[in-house]
Amino acid sequence: MDHRSKRVKAMNYKPFMVRLRQFLSPKQGVHSNIAMRAAGFSYTGNADTARCDTCALEVSNWTLNMKPFTIHAQRSPKCEFVRSRQPSDITTLSPIHATIQCTSSSPSHDEDRPSKRQKIDPPLASMCSNTWVETETLKEIRRRTFSHWPKRSSPSVEHMIEAGFFSCNIGDRVICIYCNIICQQWMQYTDDPREVHRILSPQCPFVRFISSHHLPSLSNNDDPCEPKSGMLEGASHRAYAHPKDRHASFKEWSTERLPSVDDLVNAGFFYSGMGSLVTCFYCNGSLQNWGPADNPKVEHARWFPHCAYAKHVCGKEFYQKVQDAVRRNEKSKARSKFGVQETTTATAPVNTSSETLDSGVLERLVAARLDLPYSRRLLDQNFRLSIIKRCWEDQLLFKGDDFHTETDLFVACMILQKQIEIIAGKAENIIVPSERLKKLSANSELGTVQPLLLCSLCATNEKQLACVPCGHFSVCVPCGHNLRSCLICHNDIMGFVRIYL
Repeated sequence: MDHRSKRVKAMNYKPFMVRLRQFLSPKQGVHSNIAMRAAGFSYTGNADTARCDTCALEVSNWTLNMKPFTIHAQRSPKCEFVRSRQPSDITTLSPIHATIQCTSSSPSHDEDRPSKRQKIDPPLASMCSNTWVETETLKEIRRRTFSHWPKRSSPSVEHMIEAGFFSCNIGDRVICIYCNIICQQWMQYTDDPREVHRILSPQCPFVRFISSHHLPSLSNNDDPCEPKSGMLEGASHRAYAHPKDRHASFKEWSTERLPSVDDLVNAGFFYSGMGSLVTCFYCNGSLQNWGPADNPKVEHARWFPHCAYAKHVCGKEFYQKVQDAVRRNEKSKARSKFGVQETTTATAPVNTSSETLDSGVLERLVAARLDLPYSRRLLDQNFRLSIIKRCWEDQLLFKGDDFHTETDLFVACMILQKQIEIIAGKAENIIVPSERLKKLSANSELGTVQPLLLCSLCATNEKQLACVPCGHFSVCVPCGHNLRSCLICHNDIMGFVRIYL
């Protein structure tokens, strides 16, 4: 009860957006670099001249009344950037250049300055009373927070992103910056992040937006570890085609000095039950004698280069890198066999990973970044120096690189600060989805409908209809009248079957 009340109290997301706007206010010229990039421009360094790299349009002598994207669209309407960004409906998910107009019931003290009342610069989400829109910039930042997400097929990065979560860079802990729920210890193949978010925080603006716009969730085919539909026909072991079935075969697998079960499953292997022997469900290739540092995907592509699933799960670029490395290794062995010494003028790459950063080097790197203008501006946004310093330390240690943009740093500080405030040193303030859903399901004895049985569209009535021919069970009778494609797999619906529970 205490945790829920704390979460509801923290639902005031407007201060976050106001602070983000203030943080991005410093400009080169009259418009910020981010605002110009969102409109397709970049400053050339010559006074305030900005140029579009797509259509080569150059504009200078900017004033506050000149809206960058509007100017771009008026002067170069055929520009591919402009045409790809023009929205057809203000209520759809807005690109980062979008200018959101809204009405508010609260009195305004800026009636003589209507532009300040109507314009919301990127990368903000619109927080108006009638419209909520998240920009592409903020979605890109959310994706970058998952750069070190644990290697697993479920829940995948894509499932987390579409559910509105940001990674906290601590195991599989995630947070929603709009409703402030923090979750970790996700169960593979059973926890659906989007469904969890909807059940635990139904009033979250992100949840309400995707529900009101009927945005479909990811189907299994969006999971890179799920085989393509046509791939099943050529599989040697169709019973292990899906990750959850392969995962179940590893019950007797020893984890001592062997690759993780998740990595093996994602690479297409199921356990044979003998020693360390695993087999690919598609090509029937088997491997054993694994070492703890072996990468199952790499070894799969290396030893069975013609396996279609290995190519699919590795991706074209990564698969090609593996094959190039194999060829170089074979060439090197051939040279050594005939006593040919390889010569090269290239120097070995310098390892810039976090392992080479001792405390002294890290301290100097962080100190230099704390002196940057946008790091100092965060102090004016009520972030403590310790928060900013910790974010820089984590970024350099775990990711080995600077923040992609200054807004990434702002969001990182916001995420860290929210964790400190919400968790408050108490582990019970972190939600374990499977455990919380079990507790909520127990309330069905009091006459309430189990959350997992609520209609995926209205979240009010109980699910009653299963789609034909896919069989997915997701909506109530009233919502089914207007449904033409399945919310889960997106296939056309030929009819419904009424389910009685």
